[in-house]
Amino acid sequence: MHNFINDKEIWDIIEASKKVDKVEIRDILQKAEEGNGLNLRDISPLLYIQDKDLEDELFDLAKRIKEKIYGNRIVIFVPLYLSNE
Repeated sequence: MHNFINDKEIWDIIEASKKVDKVEIRDILQKAEEGNGLNLRDISPLLYIQDKDLEDELFDLAKRIKEKIYGNRIVIFVPLYLSNE
């Protein structure tokens, strides 16, 4: 069976994410706000935000995006796992 998860690539992305500056974080937040989707290289730096102002910006944007997509309601997702094994 082929291993489709590239551990080295994931760890490289995580390490690079720790060195992202405020300008790059704000670029990622802008991309998210535009609704173009984020990939692993975009999302990973958001996990390492240490600046309180940037963290507040992230949570504010997340709330606005949630309200834009779902409105004033609670949405619960239940994962469904299927397998042929």
